Amino acid sequence: LEIQQLRQVQEINSELRSQLKEHKLQLEEVPSLENMNAELHAQLNEHKSLIEEVHHLNNVKHELQAQLSVHHFRSEELHQANNANAELRVQLDEHKVSLEEAHHHNFVMSELRAELHEQKAELE
Repeated sequence: LEIQQLRQVQEINSELRSQLKEHKLQLEEVPSLENMNAELHAQLNEHKSLIEEVHHLNNVKHELQAQLSVHHFRSEELHQANNANAELRVQLDEHKVSLEEAHHHNFVMSELRAELHEQKAELE
């Protein structure tokens, strides 16, 4: 009976030694797992920073797109104003010509009146 108990104790002891070796191997893996965990946390923080930067850049992009839309609108307004100014310049040139023609006409009429007065004076 004692031998049987001794064999059972030896089997249990052997099993426990086997488990102890397995636990020692697992414990040896803990530092490398901790290092891997720390490295993954560092990468995660870097990714978070990159994501924040991307969000910021997207906000900047949207702001610039809004400004660009305003500039396009203003550019279109300026283009229309330039066209209107060009049309007004053409009209102004036409009025200048008409005004010059009217001045010439007045000058001719003035000379004709003077001649007419002279002729009238001669007739009297």
